[in-house]
Amino acid sequence: MARRMQLSPEQSQIGMELREMQKIQQGTLAKQVEMVKTQEARRKYVEKKSENEEVLKEFQHLSADSTVYKLVGPVLARQEVKEAKQTVEKRVAYINKELVRIDKVMEGFEKQIKAKRDRVIEIQQMLRREGLKRNKAGPIICRY
Repeated sequence: MARRMQLSPEQSQIGMELREMQKIQQGTLAKQVEMVKTQEARRKYVEKKSENEEVLKEFQHLSADSTVYKLVGPVLARQEVKEAKQTVEKRVAYINKELVRIDKVMEGFEKQIKAKRDRVIEIQQMLRREGLKRNKAGPIICRY
């Protein structure tokens, strides 16, 4: 009949710390994946903003009586220059708000990732100290 090996309190603590460190590392990886997705969304918003700002520049060259068409499904619908310009300005304002929101989200991710990394470093340092103590104390004797 196999007997369970009884761990010392120090060994139990080390095991708990190792499990916590693994859990933190998995959480950090998940946050990094979320951050990459958020960065991709931000990149797309920056592209849209650039495109819409170019359209606004083009509107400056149009006169008030110019004809502007808007693509609605498969049909080009006529639209007044003033109305089209306002629509694009609203779109740029919305994109700017989204970029600010995304930057705040990314800042939060960075803080969370840094906190998790700091905790992992703290655990690693504690494990090194425990290892040094054990080496100075001599071999560990397992009790059965």
